[in-house]
Amino acid sequence: MAQPELSLHRTIRDSTLHKRHSVLKTLEFAEPPSSKERAQEWVSEVSEEARNKSWFQWVKLFLPCFITLEGYNIRFLPIDLLSGFTVGAMVIPQGMSYAKLAGLPVEYGLYAAFTPTIGYALFGTCQQLAVGPVAVLSLLIGDGLTKIFTTDGEISTDQQGQYNILAIQTSLMIGVLMMAMGLLRLGFIASFISHAVTSGLVSGASITIAASQLKYTFGITCPRADSIVPILQCLVQNGDEFSWKAFVLGTSCLIFLVGLRFVGVKYPKFKYFSYMGPLITM
Repeated sequence: MAQPELSLHRTIRDSTLHKRHSVLKTLEFAEPPSSKERAQEWVSEVSEEARNKSWFQWVKLFLPCFITLEGYNIRFLPIDLLSGFTVGAMVIPQGMSYAKLAGLPVEYGLYAAFTPTIGYALFGTCQQLAVGPVAVLSLLIGDGLTKIFTTDGEISTDQQGQYNILAIQTSLMIGVLMMAMGLLRLGFIASFISHAVTSGLVSGASITIAASQLKYTFGITCPRADSIVPILQCLVQNGDEFSWKAFVLGTSCLIFLVGLRFVGVKYPKFKYFSYMGPLITM
């Protein structure tokens, strides 16, 4: 009984293998599309999508601000107006201070503060983003370019024009590099910078910038410096120039800002005080 069953099993197996072999022989595999065919297919898809877009969709494509306006909640308008006035009032002395940190005339700080804001408001896609010059970048540009012209930290009147040109060229070069890195999706490189390095840079720059403003608070004339030690030495050596009027004005504004901030956080019904503090101080 076992022999006929074994023979039947072999017959069925051979028949199945023969059928599979015949199917594989007659089966024709489709060749993958060539690069030209894929490009043509992509062009046709893009063309079809472009034809289906309305004129307003084209406007939103090139001016993303209309996407934000389309879904804007009108209830936020009073708060946004107050925020806009506050930021607009603060950006004037802030931009001037950043220009001084970079060793540039104060009007350069205003140009650098207003132009990116207007451009990003029209072409940007993020609703919560600070654009324009920052303190760390201004400090690095000033420190790097000043060493090209002098070692004492002071740029002469004859050198100022050339210094301004180099600052503009440096800013343009940085902008081009950042655009190229964005197009190449190289943002992951920032992941290799440790948190300790980043926090150390920001903390050191913050202390240096705060120390550089002490001369204005005390009313003492000091040359430009990019480190803490020369700043403190100048303040101690020229202590006889101390102006109580500048000190009272600076400390009063600082106490006023901190006080309104505390009241706005402590008592929610007075939260608008913390928003209006910088506007009133300016």
